[in-house]
Amino acid sequence: PRLSMIQVHEDAVEAVVPLKRQEAMGQFDLFGSFGDESAEDTASVSSSSPLAHLKFGEEEYPRKQLLAYEREMLGLYVSAHPLDGAERILRKHAPRPIAALLADPPKEGEVVISGLITSLERRVNKKGEPWAICTVEDMDAAIEVLYFPKSYALFAADLIEDNAVLVKGRVNWREDKMSVFGGGLATLDLSDIANGEDEPPLVLLAAAEKIDQSVVSELKSTLLAHKGETPVHLKLVGQKQQTVFALYDYPVKVTSMLIGELKGIRGITANS
Repeated sequence: PRLSMIQVHEDAVEAVVPLKRQEAMGQFDLFGSFGDESAEDTASVSSSSPLAHLKFGEEEYPRKQLLAYEREMLGLYVSAHPLDGAERILRKHAPRPIAALLADPPKEGEVVISGLITSLERRVNKKGEPWAICTVEDMDAAIEVLYFPKSYALFAADLIEDNAVLVKGRVNWREDKMSVFGGGLATLDLSDIANGEDEPPLVLLAAAEKIDQSVVSELKSTLLAHKGETPVHLKLVGQKQQTVFALYDYPVKVTSMLIGELKGIRGITANS
């Protein structure tokens, strides 16, 4: 684990530096000549390694901290994404993902988005009042959110990079680019994800050749009649390919009644 390596790295450096100095002076070869060594000789060298005394534990950084370090060091997440498995939580608070909002953007009015604060720039206006511009990003897209002095004074404590947040604000257009004037902010608890407790989606299989407007209408009505918190994915199965759609606006409460109604829709099969 990376935490274990960090915990022992100072001891490792202290053990090797003197030997490297001796090697540089021609007094000692740290690696020796391995070309003609026997297995017994190699084992002997390994057992006498200056790092043999190091003990590595099994503890790792908390998920959020580990991923934050990855992004700080490399500029991107490597082992996972902080929002992996968080779809149910995000859609519970903000029915539409950012990509869907940008694909069909409103010209005005209020919007609700949820995601991760991936960048934050704090500024001061001409009156000396602080405000901020932040980027809120989910799994597929990102949007800029501006918190002017009055809102900033209320939410500055939660405007922190790598925080998962719910944002409420007003649509703003400038040079054909949409942003949001933030008017509300709340942090989201993603601890259940780290514990593997996120609820899996209800997956519906749909035969492409049987889908028509009547089937779509019946499916929509059925899902709306069983509103809940479980996300729904529709896997459209054709002869040559499969396409998965996330039905963000139609989370459900999974019950035997819902499954029974879904089975009655032509071409739809529930696979929870």
